Amino acid sequence: REFAVRVPPGIEDGEVTGVRGVGEAGRGGGPAGDLQVLVRVAPHPLLRRDGRDLRVTAPVPFELVALGGELEVPTLEGSARLRLPPGTQPRTIFRLPGKGLPGPGERDRPADLYVEIDVEIPSSLDPAARAAIEAVTRTCGEANTPRRAADQRALRAGAR
Repeated sequence: REFAVRVPPGIEDGEVTGVRGVGEAGRGGGPAGDLQVLVRVAPHPLLRRDGRDLRVTAPVPFELVALGGELEVPTLEGSARLRLPPGTQPRTIFRLPGKGLPGPGERDRPADLYVEIDVEIPSSLDPAARAAIEAVTRTCGEANTPRRAADQRALRAGAR
């Protein structure tokens, strides 16, 4: 026979849910048992679970992290816009409240979605693009790369 089984929101892989009273008949004419269903949750192609929170790594072109702007990120409901400030660093993690898995109860608020920034560097540059990046590098100098500048100073001090 077929039965409709309610799967609670946010259920985890390997959890059991079921339907009361539709299993085998009880011994000696007792009431029917329960149907137990082992739930297997298929992985999402982009989102990863962390409890009820979700995590995603977002590939972002280097000009967007340098200049700032909006990034479209995947959610369970489709997508959401994330505003990146100018100078966003690789591996920065942004939190989108309420974009994670729903809670087990109707009144539970959804968990959060965490977006980790993964900067994409162009794999090839034409001469004009290369010249433009070299010009930006000369203009910015060490003042715009404080972590690298601190590392370089530490290396020079250690070499003495």
